[in-house]
Amino acid sequence: MPSFFLKIRKVNGSDWWLFVRAIYWTGIARILIVFIPLKRFAFILGTHMRETPETPVGENLKLLKTVGTAISRASRYVPWRCKCYEQAISAKVILRGYGLETTLYYGVAKDPDNKLIAHAWVRCGDYIVTGRPGMKRFTVVGTFA
Repeated sequence: MPSFFLKIRKVNGSDWWLFVRAIYWTGIARILIVFIPLKRFAFILGTHMRETPETPVGENLKLLKTVGTAISRASRYVPWRCKCYEQAISAKVILRGYGLETTLYYGVAKDPDNKLIAHAWVRCGDYIVTGRPGMKRFTVVGTFA
């Protein structure tokens, strides 16, 4: 645990609070995923099977990149599981706090062993905030906007 605190001290001062929020929300997301069925917390994610427009993000691009980086960095440092699903929920909640509309996507695909695998990612406007790597190979089965 001491190494965790040493690592977070290295974060740039201007991004530090966003990084702390990313740590907090990835923890909350993990708790929700483990202990609460999706139908009980789906209202947090938005309207099921809806999407937001894919408009250019313009002036929000820097913020979106910073949020994505903070969540990605937090996922490497936290002591709990923080994969795409936790990251996507965190991004959705954090960006809502900035008044930005986002869409959370759930996708499925088959791995080389023919087993079903899942992936989640978040899009704001025309920018993918979290979950970009590999998202193209997944078939979208659900959205929340």
